[in-house]
Amino acid sequence: MGAMHGRITIGMLIMQDILAVLFLTFSTGKVPTLYAIPLLLALLFGRKCLSALISRSGHGEMIALCGLFLALVVGAESFEVVGLKADLVLCLSACWWARIRRRRSLVSLCWG
Repeated sequence: MGAMHGRITIGMLIMQDILAVLFLTFSTGKVPTLYAIPLLLALLFGRKCLSALISRSGHGEMIALCGLFLALVVGAESFEVVGLKADLVLCLSACWWARIRRRRSLVSLCWG
């Protein structure tokens, strides 16, 4: 992926996906509660705590279970409670998973 055209194309596709998720999130017509702002800030600034939780989860299937629990149960349900769609938290958690150290073991577990 050293070619400039490939990097530009991948960057455009990623931006398109992010904008599509944002559009789908805000097109529902529901107004989020005031608790949405502290929840977003907690997710942004709580990444180190979540990374520590993932690193303590062990190996193999425990990483996948911990990731699914954080994304679906903690993230999606908390976003639904404050009036945001769960699609936004799934996009944010995918961006968060791309930055942690244990992502290689998760990818090898998911894709065989």
